[in-house]
Amino acid sequence: MSDQLDVKNGGGRPRWWIAALFSYLLPGLGQAYAGEWNRGLLCFFIFSIWSGVLFALIQVILMNPLSAILVVLILVLALLTLLLQWGIILDAGRRAWLKRSHGRLLPRPLGWPLFLALLLISVGSDYYTQKAIRTHFIAPFRIPAASMTPALKVGDFFLTNQLYYCHQDPERGDIVVFRYPRDESIYYIKRIVGMPGDSLETACGRVYIDGLRLDEPYAHSAGRAEGEKRVALRVPEHEYFVLGDNRDNSSDSRLWGTVSRHQVVGKPMFIYWSWDSTLPAFRVFKRLLSIRPSRLGRIIR
Repeated sequence: MSDQLDVKNGGGRPRWWIAALFSYLLPGLGQAYAGEWNRGLLCFFIFSIWSGVLFALIQVILMNPLSAILVVLILVLALLTLLLQWGIILDAGRRAWLKRSHGRLLPRPLGWPLFLALLLISVGSDYYTQKAIRTHFIAPFRIPAASMTPALKVGDFFLTNQLYYCHQDPERGDIVVFRYPRDESIYYIKRIVGMPGDSLETACGRVYIDGLRLDEPYAHSAGRAEGEKRVALRVPEHEYFVLGDNRDNSSDSRLWGTVSRHQVVGKPMFIYWSWDSTLPAFRVFKRLLSIRPSRLGRIIR
């Protein structure tokens, strides 16, 4: 009789998959669901401390020019975080699986209200944390057009460092992500060729600074871009003249003017995925065959 009363008041064997799901939402929550609150709190604090250390390391990395070593370091840190998270998830499932059937799952008097509150807080904090990271630190983008070939191809997915220009100004030759001057809700990616104060002229896809042709090994042009008009101007202070590397097929400063300093969002870091995105999404097999392994992890310069 006492056993039945225990079950009705929150006892019973916890389900392993629920415990694993809860620890996926918030590290340690699955252990708490299985009745092991001390273990759950320990997992939560370990993951929180590691996340704080990781966040500090990532900020230091983002303030410096990216190199192959730093890319590897970022990937290693991400892998360690993933292993720690999945270790906590698997532990939660295991603890629930081994839990005997008559243990109370939640402490009285708070019980389920406390548990549900923690669950809601974890979901909300995860959403706002991801939003803050995308807004202020690292943001993913996809290349939809060929204006930056050959440096960037249609179907490249890359991460943008939004902290890089917090303490330094963009330089000539930098590829930058910025808000489109005519509609700041749209993001563009181009290369800076004109700096503030430059006397600049463009003709047939070529750039001249103070009358001298700019050396641009990255630029690609088969001739005069269709519809291109000759541009000659002095770049205003705190603004930049930007062009696509594919000079024959790029909507850039030749058409809509310069980009102001405050419109520069960040510096692209590296390509984390690449495939032929022009193929229809339902052609899954063809999409998979179009993956470009040689571009994965490539630093964007």
